[in-house]
Amino acid sequence: MLTLNFILNETPSPEQLVNLYDSVGWGHKDYPQMLVKAIENSSFLVCAYADTELIALGRAISDGVFTVYFPDLLVKPEWQSKGIGSKIMNILLERFKDFHNQVLIAEDEAARAFYLKHGFVPETNALSILCPFKEIEGTL
Repeated sequence: MLTLNFILNETPSPEQLVNLYDSVGWGHKDYPQMLVKAIENSSFLVCAYADTELIALGRAISDGVFTVYFPDLLVKPEWQSKGIGSKIMNILLERFKDFHNQVLIAEDEAARAFYLKHGFVPETNALSILCPFKEIEGTL
């Protein structure tokens, strides 16, 4: 029988991270050193495993008082729509429930619908600068 485990604040191996990010088509997988550093520098991390396979991950970056940003929540495609992403999001939201600013960026309509379902509301006053990976790769 398959066992699902949710592990907090333990960084998966670089190979597990690359495999997970690759499964959803995110470019982070092309920069494994940067990806591992980003995960290690997270304020809070939730990983879901099916036996020993990393199947999902959610993370937060925070100032520890007022603001938390949720940069990544991803679930391998074959594990999507099984409640795993919602479980991870609920763990993250519970951990940071008293924070004034809870922020994320949803880049597609499916992601927006998922986050709206979890209580997020669209913002019209947010601004961002997106720097290509190649430009920041050598800054580690």
